[in-house]
Amino acid sequence: MKRPRLSSTASSSLSPRGKTSRSLHRPDPTGLHLPTLPTLAALPVLPRALPRRKSPATKRRMLAGAGIALLLAAAGAAYVSRERLRGLLGKRSADSGSERGLDTLTGLPNRAEAQWWLNTRLARARNRNHRLAVMILDINGFADLNEIHGREVGDHVLQVTAARMQSQLRTGDMVCRIANDTFMVIMDAIGPDHLIARIGERVVTTVSEPVSFHGEPITISASVGFAISQDKDRTPELLLDRADRALVQAKASNRNVVQF
Repeated sequence: MKRPRLSSTASSSLSPRGKTSRSLHRPDPTGLHLPTLPTLAALPVLPRALPRRKSPATKRRMLAGAGIALLLAAAGAAYVSRERLRGLLGKRSADSGSERGLDTLTGLPNRAEAQWWLNTRLARARNRNHRLAVMILDINGFADLNEIHGREVGDHVLQVTAARMQSQLRTGDMVCRIANDTFMVIMDAIGPDHLIARIGERVVTTVSEPVSFHGEPITISASVGFAISQDKDRTPELLLDRADRALVQAKASNRNVVQF
């Protein structure tokens, strides 16, 4: 017995499993039977998810985390600020010459280095029961010289002065630059007072010779004040104070050298 043949219309209305599909095909006047998409009304409606409420424990953990983050950020900012301030302060100390070392212009020990050596040598002089002398030299009218001839000439005069002072002193004597145009000499194991005054006069005479700059002579002069250590000089500051007062007296009295 032969099976009945299905028409094309009936076969098109069946699904692959033999079940009838719903609204998959619509009659098309062209006869092509194009598939159509289901309408929005046919789509299943999913339930809307409600926002989850955070538990009190979760809120506390979030607040604690945010607080820790703020503390770490503040600590980092404070560290950067401190390091920047430390760098600025370190640069300022180096520029002002407050650190021990050599003067960049003359190559002589700077003020801090001179202070250290004066403390050391004064203590050694006391232990060995001998005297120590401090000489302070100042170039007269150096500010006017800088203004008239320029800073380049002034720097050259300072360099020449440093070299001339070193040439007139003993090997163990230390020459230092302690201010712009002020030099200090530390003289250990000195002899009689008149010999110290003679050394000062020789230094002043040599420093006061004209300085040649590109063939042009520059006239300069200097003054010196001396102080010799005594039993009452318990600190280097007292010794330096007496030498400075002697220098002021030398300038006021138009004398090149004054021993105090």
